[in-house]
Amino acid sequence: MRRVRKRSNRPLLQTPDPEATMRRLMDERHPTYALADLTVYSQDGPQEAMVEAVISAIARQLAPLAAPPLVVPAGGAPQPDGSVTVRVDLGQRS
Repeated sequence: MRRVRKRSNRPLLQTPDPEATMRRLMDERHPTYALADLTVYSQDGPQEAMVEAVISAIARQLAPLAAPPLVVPAGGAPQPDGSVTVRVDLGQRS
């Protein structure tokens, strides 16, 4: 409430008891919010810092999904069909 209380452009909170309204809205929305793959909590501070936090969180979430770069070994060349045979050392596995 501290963050939104200072703003008058919150029409859903223009009620006799804005705190109760906020609690009700949070309770109603929680099931949907709980389905999110990523949660970033808002904080007091510059908007730029919040934007950076969101971008960083998304980047961390997507990093494991990024495809490894295609490396053509020395002397290797694409075949006429466009395929390339690449040996990838995965290291020791546990």
